Amino acid sequence: AATGGFWLVVVVLSVQRSAGEGTVVVSDGSFQKPFCSFARRCGWDASHKEACAEKLCQASGFRTGSFNSASGNMCEESYVSGWHRYYFVDYRIYFYGRVKKEALINATCFQTAAAMTTTTALPS
Repeated sequence: AATGGFWLVVVVLSVQRSAGEGTVVVSDGSFQKPFCSFARRCGWDASHKEACAEKLCQASGFRTGSFNSASGNMCEESYVSGWHRYYFVDYRIYFYGRVKKEALINATCFQTAAAMTTTTALPS
């Protein structure tokens, strides 16, 4: 019998990204579902939309997310009025208050899939 060997444990985590998986989350201005806005400099290209979706999903308890749609261009339009929670895409922070322009975000959110563990005995 061998003595003094080593064991190698490999844990593989994957993010659910295939079609049909994920949870659709729509912002409503609450703590868990912030709208997307900006503090000073507005941008509304694909990278801004994806950042808004990812932060909406993270605020909702998911690991990541992808952008589906928005209520409009947050640089030009307002969706709501009053006090709400927002993600400021230019400052990369969450904010509670009133803003002049924002967008409702519809995103598909993903959790980390179950871990797959493999254990292998290495020769000593």
